[in-house]
Amino acid sequence: MKRSPTLSLFLDDYFAEAGKRLKPVSCGKIHELYVRCIGPRFGALRLDKITTRAIAEWHGEMKETSTQANRALAALSAVLSQAVRWSLIDRNPCHGVRSFPESGRERYLTPEELAQVIVQFDAHRETHPLEVAFLTLLLYTGARPGELQKARWDWIQGRVIALPDAKRGPRRIYLPVSALLILAELPRTGPLICPITYPRRLWERIRTAAGCPDVRIYDLRHTFASAALASGQELALIGELLGHRKAQTTKRYAHLMTAAGEDAAEKAAAFLNGMMAPGLNT
Repeated sequence: MKRSPTLSLFLDDYFAEAGKRLKPVSCGKIHELYVRCIGPRFGALRLDKITTRAIAEWHGEMKETSTQANRALAALSAVLSQAVRWSLIDRNPCHGVRSFPESGRERYLTPEELAQVIVQFDAHRETHPLEVAFLTLLLYTGARPGELQKARWDWIQGRVIALPDAKRGPRRIYLPVSALLILAELPRTGPLICPITYPRRLWERIRTAAGCPDVRIYDLRHTFASAALASGQELALIGELLGHRKAQTTKRYAHLMTAAGEDAAEKAAAFLNGMMAPGLNT
């Protein structure tokens, strides 16, 4: 067996190979998880010194952010599986470490929360114009944050942003008038529409001040989906707006139809009562 390199050194070879079979966005996510979660703990260790016990302890320490912990575990496992295939280690030490249970999470802003978020957008628009534009565009388009970060001005075709490669291949982000007005105010200083880093800190301030500290940036996409459902759009069309390839993916949002359905039923009943009222009064 070849002498085992450190995980940090092995990453260069891993990405050189992975780039041939994975989308750039997938490699980018693995790299981001490495920088944020994996590297600080295991980067300096030789591959054959990374143990299942150490991985289990590391994974357990991230229990409060269980989804991120599971994604980091999966990323590390993918890297170490390649090391096994190249005979650098005998087995993948991630095997045997159990992921945390995850429940479907389609959190979206209520009308009251949305109103407060908009107030905060206005309060920060002068000091953080690009970041606020980025967040507002997520809300009005349902785009994935990573899609909008990479979107270019020359990809705009009429009222869509035509992405040549997204999570599931080429896809279109549809631009309502509200989004077009935001784009019209942005400076065109380079190829990217929103040349910013991920506005996590700004969003934390906004969501805290708005009284919804558990809402993530990604939940702006869920809010768009809930609004589309409430407006009466069919799941198939909403799937197109969100860039879903499979109908099953969009069905995750179907539970959001409950409130819209209850409201519609209540309005129908009120209309029926109004129709019956003259007869009841005779």
